[in-house]
Amino acid sequence: MQRREVLFVASGTLAIAGCIDDETEPEPDTEPEEETEEEPEEETEEEPEEETEEEPEEETEEEPEEETEEPAPAEFEVIDLSVEPSQTGPGESVTVTATVENKGETEGTEELQFVIDGEAVDGETIGDTTFEEITEGETVTEQVTVPPEESSTVSISITRELVGTFGVSVADLSANFEVVRDWNEIGDSYEGAGGLTVTLESFEVNEKTGSYEYAIDYTLENETDSSIDEGAFQLYPTDPDNDPLQQFGGFDELFPNDSVSRSYTFEEEKDIEHPSLVKPHTSVV
Repeated sequence: MQRREVLFVASGTLAIAGCIDDETEPEPDTEPEEETEEEPEEETEEEPEEETEEEPEEETEEEPEEETEEPAPAEFEVIDLSVEPSQTGPGESVTVTATVENKGETEGTEELQFVIDGEAVDGETIGDTTFEEITEGETVTEQVTVPPEESSTVSISITRELVGTFGVSVADLSANFEVVRDWNEIGDSYEGAGGLTVTLESFEVNEKTGSYEYAIDYTLENETDSSIDEGAFQLYPTDPDNDPLQQFGGFDELFPNDSVSRSYTFEEEKDIEHPSLVKPHTSVV
């Protein structure tokens, strides 16, 4: 029953809807819109853009990077060589000094070689035979550090027991020093070859017809711990230009702590001038 009512209502609604559609007047025609001609837009000629020539960029030359040069390595030169004193006695020392210059731009250390010559010295003649005592040469090495473009010095000390002239050299430079024996006053002692102590006791000159006679008294003493052969006798005038006057022949062996007195007499013709012999400044070997 309820279902029918629903259908009825629905049917009535449809009928009403149909009536309404019949009574509605048609809408009047709307006037067409006037077509307005659009005025063409004025073409505005675009002014060409002024071409501005771009100024070329100034080429800036790049300054080359400064190359840092490495400092020059050390370069050495021996510029001076000296010996002080240039003359000394047996057993006394001399100082040899070398001056080294560094011509480079870097501090460095140089090794120097001091070369000391050997020398034949204190020659002794017995008869027709000459005996020479020879000192051996030697080399002394020292190091010196020198700042750049400056100079430094290095020194060594040298001692020689024997009489003679000795040379010393460093690089291209050389120098000499002399070892001499002091002339003896009467009563003075000195150490001779082998450690023999010699003392001049007296020196007398006797004038004879056509000649001079020289009488010498001297003492030999062995203060060492070993025996010494006396060897030959030599008299050195104080005038160094004269050759030594010699007494030929061998002598006895002198034992430790022994001493012996000797005398020697010789003649020189008056036409052979040895003015220094009249003075008691004579050495005996």
